Amino acid sequence: MEYTFRACEYEEMEARIVAHNEGLPSPIDSFAEDHILEAVPYAIADSHGTIGYCCIHQGKTLTQFHLEPAYRHLGQSIFAQARRLESVQEALVPTCDEFFLSHALDVCSSVAVQAYFFQHVRDVTTEGNGAISYRWATPEDLNVIGKRCDGFFDEGLARQLADGQIAIGFAGETPVAFGVFERARILRDCVSIGMYTVPDRRRQGIAVSTLLHLIREARATGLRPIAGCWVKNDASKRSLERAGMASGTRYLRVSF
Repeated sequence: MEYTFRACEYEEMEARIVAHNEGLPSPIDSFAEDHILEAVPYAIADSHGTIGYCCIHQGKTLTQFHLEPAYRHLGQSIFAQARRLESVQEALVPTCDEFFLSHALDVCSSVAVQAYFFQHVRDVTTEGNGAISYRWATPEDLNVIGKRCDGFFDEGLARQLADGQIAIGFAGETPVAFGVFERARILRDCVSIGMYTVPDRRRQGIAVSTLLHLIREARATGLRPIAGCWVKNDASKRSLERAGMASGTRYLRVSF
C-alpha cells in the first residue's frame, strides 16, 4: 500500500514533533533542533488520516522520521517512500531515536559520528576559575564580542544578544569568555549551553567556570542544561565533563 506524503508548515506538525522528541530517552541540542525547525515537514497519511511525519532539511537530509505505534510494522516500506522525496541522500539521527536510527541503518552506505549530546549528571563545585565574573550581554556588546570571538558566533549573534542568550565572563575589566544560553524551541524545558574562551586565556579553567555559571543560571530558571559538541572537539568535551556533564547520545550522519 502506498502512503501519501504532503509537505506542510511546521505549525501543522508541531504537536507531533514536540511529543515525539519529548518522548525520547535523551534530549537533542539546539543544533539538531535547528535542523528540524529549518526543514520541510511532511505529513504521512493513509485513508484514515495522519499516521506520522518526516522532516527534510535542504532537500537532501532526513532529520526526523516518526510513525504512530499501530503503523510501525510498516516502517521499512514507508521509510523507503520517504527516501524518494526531494533529493534525500542522508539522515542526521540522534542515537536516542531508536526507530529512526534503525531504519536509517537498514539502508545505509556509511555512518559517521558528528557530535556528542550532553546532559548535566553531577554537581561540581571545585572546578573552574573562581576569579571570573559574569554578566548578561546586551546588543551594545556586539562589536566587543565580534572582535574577540574569532568567528565563533555566526550572523545570528545580534539576535542572540537581543534575546539575552549570551553571557560575558570578565577577568577584572577584560572580557575573556562568552557563554551561550539558548532556550530550546522543541524541548521547552531545556536550554543548550556552550562557551568560548579567548585564545590567550585558555587552559586556566575559564571554560569550566563559564559552563558552571550557565548551569547555575539554568537551574535558577527551572531549565535542564544540555549541550552538544563536535566529535573532534576534545577540549570542549573535556570542559563539559569537568563541569558535570556527560554524553550517552551521539549525533550520526547516515549516508544512503
